[in-house]
Amino acid sequence: MATRTQFRCLFSSETVSKVKLSSLFKSPRQIAAVSSPETQLNEFLHENCKSGIINLNEARYFFGYMTHMQPSPPISSFNLLFGAVAKNRHYDAVISFYRKLVSIGLLPDFVTLNILINCFGNKERVCDALVAFGNILRRGFSPDVVTFNSLIKGLCVENRIKEATWLFKNMIAFGVRPDVITYGTLINGFCRTGNLSVALRLHKKMVSGDDENGLISKPNIFSYSIIIDSLCKEGLVDKAKELFLEMKGQGINPDVVVCTTLIHGFCCAGNWEEVNGLFIEMLDLGPRPNLLTFNVMIDCLCKGGKINEANGLLELMIQRGLNPDRFTYNSLMDGYCLVGRIDTAREIFSLCIVRGVNIL
Repeated sequence: MATRTQFRCLFSSETVSKVKLSSLFKSPRQIAAVSSPETQLNEFLHENCKSGIINLNEARYFFGYMTHMQPSPPISSFNLLFGAVAKNRHYDAVISFYRKLVSIGLLPDFVTLNILINCFGNKERVCDALVAFGNILRRGFSPDVVTFNSLIKGLCVENRIKEATWLFKNMIAFGVRPDVITYGTLINGFCRTGNLSVALRLHKKMVSGDDENGLISKPNIFSYSIIIDSLCKEGLVDKAKELFLEMKGQGINPDVVVCTTLIHGFCCAGNWEEVNGLFIEMLDLGPRPNLLTFNVMIDCLCKGGKINEANGLLELMIQRGLNPDRFTYNSLMDGYCLVGRIDTAREIFSLCIVRGVNIL
């Protein structure tokens, strides 16, 4: 794989601006020893982009080389770079690269425009995303499910749920069937905007496969976790537990996020029997409780004045190799203050200072 240092030696920005890259290789020995600039660039893009090991400075560095190369690299090479930068959530950088690409006369393809739509959507610039969508149609490209998922997500992020629903219903007119990501994105949008009942109806369609378009798209861990979280926040813990059991019945193993969400819901409802049952199940069968799981339970116990039980959980947490953080310590200090043990709270505060824990 070509390293960044090799690139710096081969292609200084000053040299690139004055001569063609191929003219840098003068002797036959050099030509035999070093692969072409295009080959080295593609090796870098493929290996680094697939691994995701590329930072923004590197992206700008190699994008500059690519725009100066003669002949220009294929648009697929730019797409590899754009995709890697977008995965690292540097959406503004991708948008800037795209504008530069167009300004030097390079024509983006369908993949480029799909990446651009995703970036606009994540930056809450769905109007610009729709302009890019229009560009796709004008160029004669056929939008795919990724295109629609990005647009629907962008609309949901801006709480434009009616437009997202309209687009969802009209996907089939473009010959595109919604997938589980489409459903999950829309369910998330409904939950975000307080339309929990609509989200539940859509979820029911997924479970039963009852869809007017004949689509059978079963829910996954993502769609279940969204609804369970929303139900818990609304205090509908029994319904959340019902979906949790349904999920397991569908053969979907709950992850630590779903279990912790449900534990928090039970804690808020004061249902400690359910909390203990689920927590013991996690200890015995998995998924293993993480720091957040323990923090949720310790915090709720402290708020309920159950400081001894909270200390017991703290000991178990440490035994399992998890170190308390500032949230753990803040919960304990609040708990001790609540039961009138101010001196113990002060001791914890002093301990945090000694250990360099920022509790503010």
